[in-house]
Amino acid sequence: MSKNRVEAFTDGVLAIIITILVLELDMPEMPASANGSEFISILPELMPQLISYLVSFLVVAIYWVNHHSFFHRLSSTNHTLIWLNVHFLFWVSLIPFPTGHMGEHPFSIMANVILAAVFFMGSLSFKMMSSYSMFGSNICQDSLQHEEKKRIARIEWIGPILYATAIGIAFIDTRISILLMIVTPLVYFIPAREKKKVRSIRNEKGVIKEYTNDNIKITWKPELCEHAGNCFNGLPKVFNPKERPWINIDAATSEEIIHQVNHCPTDALSFIKIK
Repeated sequence: MSKNRVEAFTDGVLAIIITILVLELDMPEMPASANGSEFISILPELMPQLISYLVSFLVVAIYWVNHHSFFHRLSSTNHTLIWLNVHFLFWVSLIPFPTGHMGEHPFSIMANVILAAVFFMGSLSFKMMSSYSMFGSNICQDSLQHEEKKRIARIEWIGPILYATAIGIAFIDTRISILLMIVTPLVYFIPAREKKKVRSIRNEKGVIKEYTNDNIKITWKPELCEHAGNCFNGLPKVFNPKERPWINIDAATSEEIIHQVNHCPTDALSFIKIK
């Protein structure tokens, strides 16, 4: 089955889920002659429904965005991945049911537990699907390095851990449980802090370029570089004089880069292990 077909089916299901969420909102009966002040007066009554709808809407929207990014990393699909995707959609399709119950009984222990449990299973099933693609199969793109896979895997634990915490805390204080379910989707809007991978230094010996990843720092001294073709021929996915920056330190493993740097004939390239 093609990636596009799986993505299209998932998009359709998520769109239906969002539509059902809207239908769960119940407007209290009001006379046709009601004015603006009377409508405002009933807003406090609607707030639990609106908040539960907003949280669930954000959760589904984040699933959709992450699913798009996830499939962008894949080179193909297989039988196991398709069924893991169906498993993910099963849990996400349950979201409207506890969302409606939560809107009617916001401080009920079981309402909080059920909604947090559905969120937990949705995020865990997505985590299972993503981990399988990166570590349990060969369907992930070759350009995704092991360090990047581990970083993605760590980030994907945020949802399951926070939702599992919300389940436990619901038995102690439902207000904290509600707060956790509100905060968890907002965590995904915090921009990731990325290390500056390229740094230029000018000293009495001229310009020095530094390229850094999680494991090593590569130093390049342009004034000593006379054989850039050697690097390109040995490891073209990292060393490409036609690109800017010409060293893509994330395009290969640290071991591959170190091996190539050790073959630099002029000492223009050197490395330092960070960890």
